[in-house]
Amino acid sequence: MADISSWLQGLGLGMYCGDFVSNDIDLTVVPDLTDQDLEKLGLSLGHRRKLLAAASRLRQTATMPAGPVAPAPTAKQVERRQVTVVFTDLVGSTEIASQLDPEDLDQLLGRYRDTCARVIESFDGHIAQFLGDGVLAYFGYPHAQEQATERAIRSALDMVMAVARLQRPDGQALQARVGVATGLVVGHAAGDTREQTVVGDTPNLAARLQALAAPGSVLVSPMTRQLSGDFFEYVSAGEHALKGFDKPVPVWKVVRERSVESRFAASRGRLAGPIVAREREQAFLLDSWQRAVQGSGHLVMLGGDAGMGKSRLIEALAERVRGTPHRLLRCQCSPYHRNSALYPLTQLLRHEAAIQPERATEENLGKLEALLPRIGRTSRRDLLLIAELLELPTPDRLSPMEMTTAQRNLEILAILEDFVLATPDEAPVLLLLEDAHWSDPTTQILVERLLSRIGSCRVLALVSHRPEFRKPWGEHMNATAILCKPLGYDQSAAVARRAAGTWPIDEALVRQIVERSDGVPLYVEELTKAVIDMQAAHAVVVPSTLQDSLMSRLDRLGEAEDIALVASVIGRNFSYPLLAAIAGVQEATLREGLDRLLGAGLVFATEDPQQGGYSFNHSLVQEAAYQSLSRSRRQALHLKIAELLASQLDTSAVSAPEMVAYHFDRAAQPERSCTYWLLAAEKSGRRSAHAETIANLNAALAQAEQITDAATRARCTIEAKLKLGATFNIQAGPLSHDMAAVLAQAYALAKQANSERQLFQATWGLYITKANSRQFDDMRMLGEELLEIGRKLGDDDLQMESLHHRWGICYFTGQTGKMLEVTREGILRYDPQRHHDLSQVYAGHDPGVCAHCCTAMGLGLAGLARDASASLDAALALAESVQHPFSLAFALGNGSVAMQLAGDIDACQNMAEREMQVARKYDLPLQHGLGQFMFGLARVRQGDIAGGLVMMEATYDTAVRHSFLGVYPHLCMVEALTRAGRGKEALALVTRIFDTLISPEVGIHVSELWRMRAELALADSAVNAALAEGWLRTAVRIASEQGATVYKTRAESTLAQLIDYRPIKASGSKLR
Repeated sequence: MADISSWLQGLGLGMYCGDFVSNDIDLTVVPDLTDQDLEKLGLSLGHRRKLLAAASRLRQTATMPAGPVAPAPTAKQVERRQVTVVFTDLVGSTEIASQLDPEDLDQLLGRYRDTCARVIESFDGHIAQFLGDGVLAYFGYPHAQEQATERAIRSALDMVMAVARLQRPDGQALQARVGVATGLVVGHAAGDTREQTVVGDTPNLAARLQALAAPGSVLVSPMTRQLSGDFFEYVSAGEHALKGFDKPVPVWKVVRERSVESRFAASRGRLAGPIVAREREQAFLLDSWQRAVQGSGHLVMLGGDAGMGKSRLIEALAERVRGTPHRLLRCQCSPYHRNSALYPLTQLLRHEAAIQPERATEENLGKLEALLPRIGRTSRRDLLLIAELLELPTPDRLSPMEMTTAQRNLEILAILEDFVLATPDEAPVLLLLEDAHWSDPTTQILVERLLSRIGSCRVLALVSHRPEFRKPWGEHMNATAILCKPLGYDQSAAVARRAAGTWPIDEALVRQIVERSDGVPLYVEELTKAVIDMQAAHAVVVPSTLQDSLMSRLDRLGEAEDIALVASVIGRNFSYPLLAAIAGVQEATLREGLDRLLGAGLVFATEDPQQGGYSFNHSLVQEAAYQSLSRSRRQALHLKIAELLASQLDTSAVSAPEMVAYHFDRAAQPERSCTYWLLAAEKSGRRSAHAETIANLNAALAQAEQITDAATRARCTIEAKLKLGATFNIQAGPLSHDMAAVLAQAYALAKQANSERQLFQATWGLYITKANSRQFDDMRMLGEELLEIGRKLGDDDLQMESLHHRWGICYFTGQTGKMLEVTREGILRYDPQRHHDLSQVYAGHDPGVCAHCCTAMGLGLAGLARDASASLDAALALAESVQHPFSLAFALGNGSVAMQLAGDIDACQNMAEREMQVARKYDLPLQHGLGQFMFGLARVRQGDIAGGLVMMEATYDTAVRHSFLGVYPHLCMVEALTRAGRGKEALALVTRIFDTLISPEVGIHVSELWRMRAELALADSAVNAALAEGWLRTAVRIASEQGATVYKTRAESTLAQLIDYRPIKASGSKLR
């Protein structure tokens, strides 16, 4: 019934749609309708005549000899295109039909249609349909076209004038009115007849506009008005509420054509020869290279919008130095690998070593082994590290290394630094990092490391990027930033003439090209190339926009066009094996198609043809091809790619779950995409690449939001948020707002979804945030809920984490004796093979390491220094054996505190120094701050009060944020200030702490805070002795209840001095 509605609307009889539908009349019935039938339906005489004439034409079509049945449209026959639609209507057709015999009417309509057809075809338009007295035409489809909107409007104006020259039998002139609209449509090519139809609101808009138009006038849509530029004079026809459109549509009336120059669109291709223009930039880059050759290395940030010539400048420099001794290292960043650590470097290494995934392991390792000596790297360890980076399998003869993942990462960065900077053959290095706006965080870290060393090396690093990339590398002393700006007229004209080569291009055409290019070199080249291609193909039209020019070239490729469209779904770079797997054509057809693409300059073979690598000549070529595919076909191709890559994930030489996730995303498979983003996060987490982990988890969350099944959506969302919480804890600490927020969301979702295991995990995470912020009531409430879930599920992992939680509560509330009982049980239950992976969700650290650390802290507070040291050794040994950087830093942080409590200041300082080293290696800023804080305290204790206090003050806030220590950082700062003779500041700090402290009599280390408060107040005469005595007795009571013998002894000593009325000096010697 949709067809009958469209047909009636095309005749201007849409008011009868409801009557036809309610009487079950469709287009198969229309040819048999009689005048009596139509009268019964309520049609007027004129409308009956008009409809009967149209029915006669349908009958003639239906009785034509039957050809073969048209097959269903193929995938290629469905395209997304920008089209300008022209809808022409004969004014007064109802009145004319009522006055003429049907045969005379048919002849008149025939002359009218022929006239419209001649005009449309003269402007290379495509007549899509004759609808009674209406004519529907397309510009820009089925073939992309130069100046589609301009041609459409010219044809509309000419049709109005041509129809006005036609006369009715009574001598009256005919009149037409026209509506023109431009927009995105889906085009269908139906069978062998090649009937072209489009779907979208653009044809409807054109029809509505013609209905609004006055006789003899042309109305256009806003987009048509915009794209046609200044070729015509317009007057506003106001805004109109049109049926089928939500908002009023601004309408423009075409007054007349203006006398202006036409616009040309062309395609660029891979043009050979030297770069034209950009002399200033070329000179700067060449000078930078000469300085690098002489030993003054440099990094150049080459910025600019897409198409501004960054790549051409890079190629020009590479060509200029090609004849001189040098090493060229080309790194290409990828939009699909923004979260893949060191992706550009891995691809470079594969190219440099000629690694081929299909080759035997020993052969690939041999190639890699031959490469490393060039940079002075010959050890087995170096070979294994790079093999691991490239994810190459290693034979049994090469035993694994005893290194943590994070240590591997740092060693790999060091090797890569040497690979870029070391020049054993004394050849200078030209490093090209292209499209850095798509670089991954670890590659950016490598560039920053290179910057610090490049100044004394014979290296020029050239980094191209788009303006949105805002790394401040160009501000470094060893770097410079330059920006590619639009070209001037003379420069653009020179680019056009060089792109034309030997093809004769006159100055008028040059001017048109330059004026349409807006100074973008790529646009100039593309426009010029399109003009040449059209001339060589004897084509009449020249594309008017870059998009249309690219599609025009694709249209002329025949069957090879579909190869380009399929390849565009893979990406700008694609391999032959993957293309062959998804293209669905015979190998001979595929090879022939690729040859045509190569010949047309739309793609080029990579430098290693043995791997079957290809690349589109520009990202815009790939994007134009990709956008022309229908959404359904794009999704189907992405799905095939994703499933193929997923099936090869475990065996592929390049394991990239993020690529699988990307293609599942584009295939509208959010659940599967989410699964692989989570897998990518797990992979990056194992490498301690926290920035990539967060990015992958955020991508997983974005996909989870699109899952339609509520239960699955909740499960995936909770899992991603739980892992985000653990990662935020490592990066920003348990007081992180991000950590608390994401865990609160996971908790609420898990409760709502009744997912008990995930609820346990979320509750555990929230408990950590509450405990560290000293919200003890909330902490206990969550603890009770946690234990209840653990008992209900009875799972071994949950029982382990229930113990972890129980000793944590004891720790935070200062119940030392009870804590030691629980940690003892936890240590007995802990199995590193089974329980270490719990660190991915539960606070980011290993539960066994935590148990040993809390034991050491409890024993240290109890005054059992030797036992505390033994427990600490066990914690460190376990952290190193499970190769978990954060757990190791956690153990060292606890160790420095435990050794300070035991009075071993040298051991405290050693632990703090080691913690700083670990934190620097693995990018753990909070742990580094705590290590520096404790190192400063050790220096204060050793007599360097001023130097130590400077370190402590610089990291005091960080130590407080590292709040598993409770009030301990405050105690240390008070002691240091007192030892520095700044007793008033120390007292003010203690007072401020008590003013903000929640539950001041609860928590580890709080008894010592009460003692310090009393001692400082007495020394400053700020309170009377009775009040101070009460504070000291509180300190003794709390320490006694907690089993904190060290603090109890100190409080009792101070209390004894007060009772004996011995004055307390402000020197702070008792504050130890």
